[in-house]
Amino acid sequence: RLRPEARCIARLNVRLTQYVRQFLEDMAIPIVKTDCASEKGNDVAEAAMYATRGQVYRLGKLLVNMLRYWVPVLPSIRDFLLEYLSSQFLFLLSSLQAIGASDVGTQVFEQVWRALKETKWLDQPDLMLQAAPMRAAAGAYGQS
Repeated sequence: RLRPEARCIARLNVRLTQYVRQFLEDMAIPIVKTDCASEKGNDVAEAAMYATRGQVYRLGKLLVNMLRYWVPVLPSIRDFLLEYLSSQFLFLLSSLQAIGASDVGTQVFEQVWRALKETKWLDQPDLMLQAAPMRAAAGAYGQS
């Protein structure tokens, strides 16, 4: 039987994991096609590009902080984070290339990749399949 403190920590762990999952899934990042900007809409396209770059940078910082500081105290988030990185995060970075913001994507990927390597998840046999997209992306971004 678990002690009351352990049950409280387990509930807190579940709640924090749910919160992080919901926050990341609800994060909106605008992607504007560069060919749709007219002279009148150039200011709007520029503002959207600035917002996109800012959101991607903030997302990268959030992911790095989660990998470095949250994962050691919240291990239940591991599977969700790997799934998020391998699907939604990489999709977002590939979208940035299409709108001419690949420099931001490259910088953010490098930071997240370094933090991911620090977790040692890439060395765990049971995570090889989940980490495969990130490994492939690392090769594409020139990381080892």
